[in-house]
Amino acid sequence: MLSGEYKISLESERAMLTLSPTSLCRILDGGVEGFDCPELAVDVRSSGFYDGGYAGERRIKPRSLAVMFEVTDLSRESEVRDSILRLTNPRVDCTITVTARGRTRRIKAIPCGSPEYVRKNFTYPPSVRLCFIAEDPFFESVNPTKVILPKSAPALTFPASGMIGAGTVTGISRSLNGEYVMNGGDVECGFTAVLYASGGRVLRPGLALGNRILRLNSDLEFGGRAIFDTRKGMKSARADDGNNAAYDRNSEFFSLYPGENALKLIAVSGVEYLSAEIEFNEKFLGI
Repeated sequence: MLSGEYKISLESERAMLTLSPTSLCRILDGGVEGFDCPELAVDVRSSGFYDGGYAGERRIKPRSLAVMFEVTDLSRESEVRDSILRLTNPRVDCTITVTARGRTRRIKAIPCGSPEYVRKNFTYPPSVRLCFIAEDPFFESVNPTKVILPKSAPALTFPASGMIGAGTVTGISRSLNGEYVMNGGDVECGFTAVLYASGGRVLRPGLALGNRILRLNSDLEFGGRAIFDTRKGMKSARADDGNNAAYDRNSEFFSLYPGENALKLIAVSGVEYLSAEIEFNEKFLGI
C-alpha cells in the first residue's frame, strides 16, 4: 500500500517515532493495516429478514490500525525500544500522521495490546508490531481550511424560528450573498466559527445552512464576538463573555456536508455589521 515515498510519524506527549524508507525504522512489506478501509457495521431488522432484510442502522466502527516495521540501525536499538514503551501507554493518546501519495493526513489513536518485538538473532534486524484504536474512525487534514465570510449584503427576512415564512417582515434575516464553503473531505465535518460585530450592534447573530440554524439568544454589541464550535465532542456556542447558556436552545450544531455548503450569516437585525472566520479540518475514509 505504501509504495514509493512515505513517512509515518507516531507521536504522543511522551515520545515520537518516525517510519520511512530512510529513517531508523522502516515499514515492512504489507506492514500497515486499517489505513484505507474503515469497518462498517450494519444491523438488519428481523422484521425485514424474509423480505431480504433491510438496514435498520449503519455506522462506522472505531478503526483498528497496526504498523509493522524493522529497526535498521542495531546500534540505536535501545533508543527505539525506549520510544516504543513511551508511545504504547494506553493512557496517553497518540497522533498518527501519514504522508503518502502526495498528501498528509492524521488520526488520533489509542495504543492497544502489547507491542510485539521480535529478534531472531543478534545480527538480524528486530521487527516490531504496534496496534492502535481510533475512536473517531476518520483521518483528517493536517492543515485546516479557513474561510472568511464578509459583511453581508441587504438581507431577506425569515421568522425567528428559522423556517421560511411567506409575508414575514420581522425576525431572522439571512444575507442574499451566502458564501459557498467547500468541504473536500469524504464525510461531514464540524467546524469552529468566530463571529464579529463591527460597525454596529447585531441582534441574535448566527449561521445558517439551508434551514439548519445555529445562533445566539443574545446580542453582540459593537466590537463583540461569538464563538461557535460544532466539532464532535466539542459542541458549544457562546458570547465573548464565555456565557455558554446564551445560545438559542432551538439551534442545531450542524456540520458541513461533503462538497459545497451555502453557509450564510444571519441576525434579527444588524446582519450588515456581521462577519465570521470559519475553520475546519476535512475528514477522509483513508489516507
